[in-house]
Parts: sequence; structure tokens; C-alpha cells
Amino acid sequence: MGRRRFQTEADIERAIRDGFGQGTGVDYKPWLRVRDVPSQGLSKKTLGVKVPRPYQLLSQNEHLYFLTLEFSRSVTDIREQYPLLPRSKAEEAAQLLGFTYPRYPGTSLNYVLTTDFLVTTVNASGNQVISARTVKEESAFDGGGAYRVSEKLEIERVFWEAQGVEWKLVLKETLFQTSFARNLAWLRKNAKIDRDLQNYALQKKFIAELQNCVANEWTIEEGLRKVGRKIFVPFPDCKRLYQNLLWNRKILIDLKAELISWSTQLPKFEVDSKLILAADQKIEMTA
Repeated sequence: MGRRRFQTEADIERAIRDGFGQGTGVDYKPWLRVRDVPSQGLSKKTLGVKVPRPYQLLSQNEHLYFLTLEFSRSVTDIREQYPLLPRSKAEEAAQLLGFTYPRYPGTSLNYVLTTDFLVTTVNASGNQVISARTVKEESAFDGGGAYRVSEKLEIERVFWEAQGVEWKLVLKETLFQTSFARNLAWLRKNAKIDRDLQNYALQKKFIAELQNCVANEWTIEEGLRKVGRKIFVPFPDCKRLYQNLLWNRKILIDLKAELISWSTQLPKFEVDSKLILAADQKIEMTA
């Protein structure tokens, strides 16, 4: 299917009939796809780890924020490019604010506005909570188009407020205040690994040897090479395992402190005690 263009009400009705902007989990179909939006080379499709479907991310900033959502333990579903439907509700919000509702370029057709992310989380009481998030750069509020950008964001805010959904603006500058999102991008390459490397006993040995390396002030690469020789695991597999254990929080470091790379000094870490317990139980069951 090629790029979709909205020029008539029939085009919008067809997209709704085809399920765009509907569903949850693996069945969700974002209203906009990468191919539907003019790109400057920063949009990308990314296969989800938490929900295994292709995600349509229209900017680098969306991608970085998406990583933070995937990494969050409380997030259970992420729906990107979520449409503000029924459109009449968004039109009412614009009217309430006294704003002219946006139209598709070159037409008299009112736009289907979208929110970057509709996020489902589970709170401390075990209840599902829906929230809406939009990602922007601060530079979007400079220049001639800034006023119109602000108007569209206000329409979003009022629309979601009327639905009883919390809406917040996430600024690119907030994402880059620490190294967190960029470190997640580094770890996520091995968020999933081969079954052999998921062996509890192997992971326990790996972590024990890695702890012995920390005091020597080696780089991560040097430490992993030495661990690999100790437990007879190839260096590339040690790299995969290290990133996977960090992504899955089986070993814990401060991901906000600095950018991590293989040449970074091997940081001190804490161990998820549940991993050790699970490993010991697994060994007892097979002994």
C-alpha cells in the first residue's frame, strides 16, 4: 500500500473502515505511517520489543521517547500517531478556544489531528491508566509558525482533557538533559538474545565474573573479554549478554550518568536478587 492522501471525507472514512487509528497491542494500526508523511530522513519503522509490531516513528525525537516508554516497567502498550477521533470533538475544542481548525493543504477538508503517543500504564494499584504525550523541539516555538504550533497543541490538550486523559508535552531538550535515551538506544540492540544466552546458570556465572572485574578499572570491552575467557563464552556473545542484562534490569547501573560505549570504564553495578534466586532454583530443579 502506497502513501495515503486525504483530500475528501471519503478518504478519511476509508481509513477508519480500514482500521487505522484503532486496536490495541499488536493489532493497533497507527493513523499515520512513515510513508504517509514527507520525510527528512529521520523517520523510521522500528519493531517493538514490548509489543512486537512495527512502530511508525516520524522523528528522531519520537524514536528516543519511544525507547524510554519501552524501557518503563509500568508501560504495557504504546500507540503512536493516535488520531483525535471523533473529529467533531477536536473541532469543538478548537471552537471553545477560538482557534481556526486546521485543514489539509489545498483542500477545505478539516484535518484529523494526531497525538504522538497514547500510552497505557499500570499504576501501583494494578489499574490501567491511559495518558497522551506529544514530542516537540523547543525550536518549534520560534519563528513565524510558532503561534500555529501552539494552537494545535492547545487543541490536543483540551481534546484529551475532555476525555479525562492526561496530556503532556515532552520537549527534545528534556530528552537530552541526560544520556538516558541514547544509552537505551545502545542497549536495545540486544533487548532480545538467543535462548542459549538466556540460561539462568550462565547468567549467574557471567555476573559473578563481571563483578570481579569492576575493581580493576578496565573498560567494558576489556572486562567482557576476560569474563568470556573465564566462562568459555565468545566475546560477541558476552557483549550481547551485557546489553541484554542491562536492558532487562537484571544488572543495574545509572543510565543517566554518562554515555556508555565499549570503551567506557566498566561501571559498578547492582544485581537483581531475583535473578540469582531464579538461577539457584533452576539449578536445584535440574540437579
